[in-house]
Amino acid sequence: MDEFSRLFRALADTNRLRILNLLCRSCLCVGDLQTVLGLPQPFISRHLAFLRKVRLVKRRREGLRVCYSLARANLFSHPLQSFLREVLPFFPAAQADLQKLAQCKGSGRLKGRTSAHDPDMSGGAENVSATGPLNGPSFAPRAGSEGPPGANSRS
Repeated sequence: MDEFSRLFRALADTNRLRILNLLCRSCLCVGDLQTVLGLPQPFISRHLAFLRKVRLVKRRREGLRVCYSLARANLFSHPLQSFLREVLPFFPAAQADLQKLAQCKGSGRLKGRTSAHDPDMSGGAENVSATGPLNGPSFAPRAGSEGPPGANSRS
């Protein structure tokens, strides 16, 4: 149960959710996260260390840089990625972060090699654009849906 509480503590922070949202789409170094999120480097590094401690994020050295991505070995990795892809798009900050990621990639402002080592997920970073990761307009609910999964359930 302690692992569950650490996992939910990790997900309870807005900035960590923003970082996970970006890492769900692309492998990024701290400098790239700093460029996209507009947060100080020590702040991002501290959050990444917390996410690594709960095994949600892994790191890989590429020359002088350390690139971060979502961990695959974690029991929660697949459900978490599904959650991030289905729920976070309904939040404006997540939408803005993904749009800025696409702009930074398009303008070459990112320092890391983000395309060759992206996580092998459908809708990866190369599919992030101004229209967002979901089908249709940016962060619009899917047909027949008015919000996050379970929001329309009758109980």
